[in-house]
Amino acid sequence: MEKPGILLSLAAIAAVSLTMASFVEAGILPPLGLKQLVARADVIAVGRVTGVKDEGPALAKTTSGDVEARDMTATLQVDRILKGHLS
Repeated sequence: MEKPGILLSLAAIAAVSLTMASFVEAGILPPLGLKQLVARADVIAVGRVTGVKDEGPALAKTTSGDVEARDMTATLQVDRILKGHLS
Protein backbone atom coordinates (compact mmCIF):
# COMPACT_ATOMS: atom_id res chain seq x y z
CA MET A 1 0.00 0.00 0.00
CA GLU A 2 1.56 3.34 -1.07
CA LYS A 3 -0.25 5.80 1.21
CA PRO A 4 1.62 5.00 4.47
CA GLY A 5 4.93 5.38 2.62
CA ILE A 6 3.85 8.72 1.19
CA LEU A 7 2.78 9.90 4.64
CA LEU A 8 6.15 8.82 6.05
CA SER A 9 7.92 10.71 3.26
CA LEU A 10 5.87 13.82 4.00
CA ALA A 11 6.70 13.49 7.69
CA ALA A 12 10.42 13.31 6.86
CA ILE A 13 10.12 16.35 4.56
CA ALA A 14 8.25 18.22 7.30
CA ALA A 15 10.88 17.30 9.91
CA VAL A 16 13.75 18.50 7.73
CA SER A 17 11.78 21.62 6.71
CA LEU A 18 11.06 22.47 10.34
CA THR A 19 14.71 21.96 11.23
CA MET A 20 15.76 24.26 8.41
CA ALA A 21 13.04 26.82 9.19
CA SER A 22 14.33 27.24 12.73
CA PHE A 23 17.51 28.80 11.28
CA VAL A 24 15.77 31.34 9.02
CA GLU A 25 15.79 34.79 10.57
CA ALA A 26 13.13 36.55 8.49
CA GLY A 27 11.09 36.37 5.31
CA ILE A 28 8.42 34.24 3.74
CA LEU A 29 9.38 31.46 1.36
CA PRO A 30 6.95 30.75 -1.48
CA PRO A 31 5.07 27.52 -0.74
CA LEU A 32 5.30 24.52 -3.04
CA GLY A 33 2.44 22.04 -3.28
CA LEU A 34 2.89 18.28 -3.21
CA LYS A 35 2.43 18.02 -7.00
CA GLN A 36 5.17 20.63 -7.57
CA LEU A 37 7.54 18.91 -5.12
CA VAL A 38 6.98 15.50 -6.79
CA ALA A 39 7.41 16.93 -10.30
CA ARG A 40 10.69 18.67 -9.37
CA ALA A 41 12.15 15.74 -7.41
CA ASP A 42 14.79 13.51 -9.00
CA VAL A 43 14.43 10.97 -6.19
CA ILE A 44 11.65 10.35 -3.67
CA ALA A 45 12.56 7.94 -0.89
CA VAL A 46 10.85 6.52 2.17
CA GLY A 47 13.10 6.23 5.19
CA ARG A 48 14.26 7.72 8.46
CA VAL A 49 16.43 10.79 9.02
CA THR A 50 19.43 9.54 11.00
CA GLY A 51 21.37 12.79 11.19
CA VAL A 52 21.36 16.47 10.30
CA LYS A 53 24.51 18.55 9.72
CA ASP A 54 24.75 22.35 9.67
CA GLU A 55 26.82 23.23 6.60
CA GLY A 56 26.96 26.96 7.36
CA PRO A 57 25.39 30.22 6.23
CA ALA A 58 23.30 30.42 3.06
CA LEU A 59 20.87 32.75 1.31
CA ALA A 60 17.28 31.69 0.64
CA LYS A 61 15.79 33.47 -2.37
CA THR A 62 12.24 34.70 -1.80
CA THR A 63 9.83 36.84 -3.77
CA SER A 64 10.70 39.74 -1.44
CA GLY A 65 14.48 39.29 -1.72
CA ASP A 66 17.25 37.19 -0.23
CA VAL A 67 16.93 35.96 3.35
CA GLU A 68 19.78 34.76 5.54
CA ALA A 69 19.45 31.05 6.27
CA ARG A 70 21.52 27.96 7.09
CA ASP A 71 22.55 25.25 4.62
CA MET A 72 21.63 21.88 6.15
CA THR A 73 22.41 18.32 5.03
CA ALA A 74 20.32 15.38 6.23
CA THR A 75 21.32 11.70 6.21
CA LEU A 76 18.43 9.40 5.28
CA GLN A 77 18.32 5.66 5.98
CA VAL A 78 16.44 4.59 2.84
CA ASP A 79 13.80 1.88 3.15
CA ARG A 80 12.21 2.25 -0.29
CA ILE A 81 12.50 4.38 -3.45
CA LEU A 82 9.22 5.76 -4.82
CA LYS A 83 10.71 7.76 -7.72
CA GLY A 84 14.09 7.78 -9.45
CA HIS A 85 17.28 5.88 -8.66
CA LEU A 86 20.11 6.33 -6.19
CA SER A 87 23.53 6.51 -7.80
